[in-house]
Amino acid sequence: LEKDISWLEENHDSEIEDYKNKKTECEEKMKPFVAKMYDMGANMGAMSYSIDYENEADYLSVYAIAMSGYKIDDAANFWRRFAVEVPGSIYSKGGSHPSTSERYVRIEQTIKEVYAKINNGEKLLPN
Repeated sequence: LEKDISWLEENHDSEIEDYKNKKTECEEKMKPFVAKMYDMGANMGAMSYSIDYENEADYLSVYAIAMSGYKIDDAANFWRRFAVEVPGSIYSKGGSHPSTSERYVRIEQTIKEVYAKINNGEKLLPN
């Protein structure tokens, strides 16, 4: 592969067809390596996320929506509808994401927390 790459670097002025063929040859040789790197990256990315991070993201997003002036009443229903429309999603199986039912319950709790702060005249900041 190093020879092929060197050839490409040294032969910019070669025949277009020869250059394209050598480039395609390099790309074909790289495919298995790139696929392995992609898999490794995907696995590392999946391991770096957790249910706790996802729960925190949901929690903070309800506050962000409320602080932006939007209604938060239907935020939890999104996950209820999602569970019905996409029952086999990664969200229904757990793993790195909470189940849709867990999300629904936690978001409902956060909505109540936000409205309690609004009703009590408190600053609208996450705990």
